[in-house]
Amino acid sequence: LLTNVERTRRGISHSSSCPICGYETEDILYVLRDCSAAKEVWAPVVPFDQQYRFFSGTLHEWLNDNLCSHFRLVGRWTTWSCLFRLVAWRIWKNRNIFVFQNISWPPTEIIKISFGWAQQYGISHMRFQQNDHISDPSASLMDSRVHLFTDGAVARDSEKASVGGVLRDQFGNWILEFNRFLGSYTRFEAKLWGILDGMLLLLSKGFKRGITVLRRVQRLLESEGAVVDSVCS
Repeated sequence: LLTNVERTRRGISHSSSCPICGYETEDILYVLRDCSAAKEVWAPVVPFDQQYRFFSGTLHEWLNDNLCSHFRLVGRWTTWSCLFRLVAWRIWKNRNIFVFQNISWPPTEIIKISFGWAQQYGISHMRFQQNDHISDPSASLMDSRVHLFTDGAVARDSEKASVGGVLRDQFGNWILEFNRFLGSYTRFEAKLWGILDGMLLLLSKGFKRGITVLRRVQRLLESEGAVVDSVCS
């Protein structure tokens, strides 16, 4: 990861400090775990009696312990290792959004989105394991059913919105993912734009079955007062 320590080592930055809290050394472990912004995200997720161990150890030990913990979370369709990956990625993404766009998502939003994506993956993976059919690599995806998972979020302080999503085939296999900064939108509009972006991606890849849904989303956006510039023309 291109942290400020790495940027300084490569000679493309003169400061190795954290851009969020100002700590003098921003390495990978500090960004993902030890920064105050990261701790605000991990604290509600990690059980209290496990936090001492979680917030200690080297980078290698920390990653190995958590990525190898495949126990299923109580009441969730996902495992800890899956959730850990997504939360860590969201923390890194939030750091970059803050640096390049001066936008910061609240910890509650990062946690909610991470849990949502982890559960979507867990459900898809479970269905794939239970399915007796084997996906034929030579089969054309254009004739298959695809699943679009999207979400949108609005930063509480700036009211700036971003969307992201992932496309999977009928067997739960990953096809592609996307994310985009929108600007000033409500959370409802952000979620709808996430669906719209996903549909446009489907159409660009030749999935013609998305046309009907796309037109419905366009009408819904227009009914809410959002501007749609002839995306279906």
